[in-house]
Amino acid sequence: MLAGRDFMSADTADSAPVAIVNETFARRLLGGRTPIGARVRQAQSGRPFVEREIVGYVKDATYRDPREAIPPTIYIPYVQQDAPSIMSLSVRTASRRSS
Repeated sequence: MLAGRDFMSADTADSAPVAIVNETFARRLLGGRTPIGARVRQAQSGRPFVEREIVGYVKDATYRDPREAIPPTIYIPYVQQDAPSIMSLSVRTASRRSS
């Protein structure tokens, strides 16, 4: 976490919509400014846009291939996602590499 906060149990389906974004998102879509407090509009299938407040800012993460460019990413609490949705899990590990 670079700034802001993580999701909390208070971030429910009935609470104000929130999001966490990565560095690439802030750089490309918000002109590089700190995104905390900014609002983004999210499209939903067949429904009106949802306006979310950015509450957290995180480092970029590699997804499938370490050689791929890192995409602008927005993270949304699972309970606030438009159903049906796909859930993913990210894990960071530390290891010793021997040459």
